[in-house]
Amino acid sequence: MSLAGSFLTFSPASKEPRLTLSVQGLPVSFLIDTGATFSLLNHAPSPWLSSEVKTATGVEGNPQSLELTLPLNVVYADKCFPHRFLFSPACPIPLMGRYLLCKLEATLTCTPEGVGLLMTVLGDSAPTQGNWETPLSLSPDLTDLPSTLWGISDTDVGLLLSAEPVRIQVKPSLTPPSVPQYPLSLEAREGIRPIIEGFIAQKLVRPQRTPCNTPILPVKKPPKKDGDPVRWRFVQDLRVVNQYVVPLHAVVPDPATIISQIPWDAEWFTVIDLKSAFFSIPVHPDSQYLFGFTWEGQSYVWQRLPQGYRDSPTIFSQCLGHDLEGFTSPQGSTLVLYVDDILLGNREEAALRIDGKALLLYLHTRGHKVDPKKIQWTAAGKPIQHLPLIHKLLDAL
Repeated sequence: MSLAGSFLTFSPASKEPRLTLSVQGLPVSFLIDTGATFSLLNHAPSPWLSSEVKTATGVEGNPQSLELTLPLNVVYADKCFPHRFLFSPACPIPLMGRYLLCKLEATLTCTPEGVGLLMTVLGDSAPTQGNWETPLSLSPDLTDLPSTLWGISDTDVGLLLSAEPVRIQVKPSLTPPSVPQYPLSLEAREGIRPIIEGFIAQKLVRPQRTPCNTPILPVKKPPKKDGDPVRWRFVQDLRVVNQYVVPLHAVVPDPATIISQIPWDAEWFTVIDLKSAFFSIPVHPDSQYLFGFTWEGQSYVWQRLPQGYRDSPTIFSQCLGHDLEGFTSPQGSTLVLYVDDILLGNREEAALRIDGKALLLYLHTRGHKVDPKKIQWTAAGKPIQHLPLIHKLLDAL
């Protein structure tokens, strides 16, 4: 993937240097302030705030005690990282200070024509002069959809309106399972630190002492191409928990039946991948103790369905199926569901575009998030068996 840059000049007489980032999935327009060390938010819901206070000096030289946020998930183009902000509701506008500019690897240039900002991002996600504040690369059809539809990071997840908090039944007369955390290398700890900080900031996990503990297993993901950054995946070994709980009766979808539902004359397809789908379903407080893990000496439990729990796919499929019962394709496209993937098929491209947007809007109203990087929007010109979803189904036969 090649490197590309974005450069924009500002008129000092009429425009201020601004940059819009996604903070916890919400767009925030920052005024760039190189005189400030820390970045500042003037609006922050209480779950974002920590109990810490930091002293900052204002423009008049007066010290102020300002609240500090938890690590919040910040996204711009290909960059995604946690960052802590000062919170001041009295400030008229969010400010971007030097620490955040350094994390973004931004370059500022002052000329007689104005202030230029150079951002270096990867490949196709590089913004241009016309869309430099947009962190997503979407089909033009989709740019008018709500920005909160898109899950732009691993911890930017939905919350299903139809999902009741899941209570989990355990087998009687068994001791709660507890497997100690084994030592992790420094590289592994630093690799998953942003992920766990994102879990904490999004309230997916919370601190709690629990009799159950299972180890976490950081997995390094090899770069897809030379020069790509190394990424890590959070894995929790829940096998002993899966043996401790009473399993649900899982209705396993038959791949052959699913494939047979796709009309033979359909030539246009859209595939929607729901973002971090299991995390969109809450776990009842009485059952959260089952999913304990230890991070830097602190015990945490999951407040959402974790990956690796045996019944997470079954529970999510039931919730999604229930949600989709309320959707009707305006142009009659066929809808096929497989776990957290949804396929729409139609003979006509225009009809599929209408139905695809209608489905995305409907999913948004139900609390789902869609992965913008994996959506296959009105794909045509290749056999259906080349679609990744069909690969999944054929592999399951």
